[in-house]
Amino acid sequence: MNVIANFLLRAKHWQVFILVFGMYFIGQMALMGSILASPPSRDGFTKGGVLGGLVMTVSTLGFFAWFWSLGSFFSSIAPPELKIRSGFFRFALIYPPFYFVLFIATLQNSSPGLLGRIIPLHLLAMVCMFYLLYFVSKSLVLAETSKPASFYDYAGPFFLLWFFPIGIWIVQPRVNRLYSERTNAERKKVRAGKPSQFGRGSKNRPSLLHPIGMAHAPAGGVAVDGWGNRVLIELPSRQRRRTVRIAP
Repeated sequence: MNVIANFLLRAKHWQVFILVFGMYFIGQMALMGSILASPPSRDGFTKGGVLGGLVMTVSTLGFFAWFWSLGSFFSSIAPPELKIRSGFFRFALIYPPFYFVLFIATLQNSSPGLLGRIIPLHLLAMVCMFYLLYFVSKSLVLAETSKPASFYDYAGPFFLLWFFPIGIWIVQPRVNRLYSERTNAERKKVRAGKPSQFGRGSKNRPSLLHPIGMAHAPAGGVAVDGWGNRVLIELPSRQRRRTVRIAP
């Protein structure tokens, strides 16, 4: 899943547009063409409904994967004291796709009782969708500003995500910027935690031996320098000591 999230966070706006909306549009055009080209029959409608359901399901999964990557990433970089609880966010991500498949299957059955029972489930799916818009848009503003945000502050991203075929072109560059800043900050931390550039095995290590641990080494004896190398201490004259490196 991290591979998918990293791809969606790095992806350009046109790539996300093709994945979420372009594929859906092309699939719908192909579906309409196949339905118009085939003679009207119940079997033809069933095949068309299955094909349409598959195309819309793939596009819908891409849409929810994009929302999942955005919400999880924004929540991870927002200040801890301002983070929104993500319990219902996870449920709101999982429920609508399953309901969508059930809704497509329900369209094949014209039973009035079944359609009546599907209405509460449909309303719950709508609540989940609006909560996703709220969670992602507000978390985006919290991640960018690190300050408490009211609806006035995140109303712009909220409506841009609502009308996502247009909003993708504006929101995704902000996602790319935040992801790039986070990645660069993590790289700096990793570099700061690595050994010095003059550590053992480095080409940039100076030729002089490290004095730590050698100040009190006896002449003619063996000492260990600051990088863990064994050295032989010689005393050719009274003025200074000379050190000779020996094989470890």
